[in-house]
Amino acid sequence: MIRLALSDVVAKLAAELDPEIRVGSVTERAYMQDAGKVWPAVWVGGQRADATDDGSRYTGVIRQRVRVLIAVRVVVPRASPGVIDAEAELAELVANVNDALLGWTPPGAQLPLTLSSAADELTAESVCSTLLQYQTQMTWQT
Repeated sequence: MIRLALSDVVAKLAAELDPEIRVGSVTERAYMQDAGKVWPAVWVGGQRADATDDGSRYTGVIRQRVRVLIAVRVVVPRASPGVIDAEAELAELVANVNDALLGWTPPGAQLPLTLSSAADELTAESVCSTLLQYQTQMTWQT
């Protein structure tokens, strides 16, 4: 199956980040209760797989390389006690997430994670957030 275990990514981040940061997955039951209420937070979101070849080069089998993308949302409060500069806090947490994930090879992947994209999200909310996408490669074979 072409799918990373999001729990492995959550475990990696939880081990590397400050224990006061809520680290979780959108597949957790608690996500619906905690998202939007608990900050700072790092949420490991969904994933996407895109074929990088048609897998037809092998005789008698299909062996297809797939680029797998995972989304990670980093969230900090825009205003909270002790926070003077939310942008600086967001930048620091994004850097810490990058330090934890870039170069790490998740179980089942063949290549280490690299950053595919990063985008700041809505600015009219009470939080500041950035959506990070990381990519790796996996192989599917019949």
